[in-house]
Amino acid sequence: MSLNIAMAQTVSDLRKLSKDSLIKMAAKKIDEPSFIVNDFNQIEIWVEDEELTVEFGYAIRFIPKKGQFYYSVSVELVSGSSSRYLKGEGPNDKDVQFYKPARYQEKIKFVLEAIKTGNGEVGRIPEGQLPDGTMTIKEEGGYYDVEVDSESTHSYYKIKKGSGKIYDAGHKHYMRDDSPAKRQRIY
Repeated sequence: MSLNIAMAQTVSDLRKLSKDSLIKMAAKKIDEPSFIVNDFNQIEIWVEDEELTVEFGYAIRFIPKKGQFYYSVSVELVSGSSSRYLKGEGPNDKDVQFYKPARYQEKIKFVLEAIKTGNGEVGRIPEGQLPDGTMTIKEEGGYYDVEVDSESTHSYYKIKKGSGKIYDAGHKHYMRDDSPAKRQRIY
C-alpha cells in the first residue's frame, strides 16, 4: 500500500470523528502552557488532499504597542506538524506566549464603540461580533490602526484614541474565484 493511500485512509478515518475529538487531538500536539483552547473564538477544521488541519484563531486580534504574541496556530493531524502566527514587537521569540484577549477588552470595546457611533462610515459590527472574517487592531501612539478582512473585502482605517474619530478609511474588494476549492472546511 502506498504512503498516499495510507494517508488518505487516515484522513478518511479522521473525518469520521467529531469536531470536539479533532480539536482535542490537535490541542495535545501543541506543547505550550499558554495555549488554552477556550481562549480561541474561531476554530475551523479543513481538509485538502491527504491533510486534515485544525486552525485556532481569533475574530478580533489586538496588537499592543509593545508585546509579541501567537495569534493563531494550526495543527495538521496526519503529519502532526504545527505552525504559529506571531505578531507584535518583543525582545525574544522564545518568550512568546499565546494572546489573551481578556487582557485587552477595554481597548477593543473602545474601537467597537467608535465603529458603532461612526455613522456607518466603515460599516457596522452587530453586537460586537464580526459576521465573518477577522479584525486586527494595532495600537499606535495616538490612534488604533484597524484592518478588517473577509472573503471579499479588505477595509482599513484609523481611530483616534480619546475621541474615537475615524479617519484615513479605505476599502478594497476582491474578485471571487468561482472554481471549486481543493481545500474544504468541514467544521
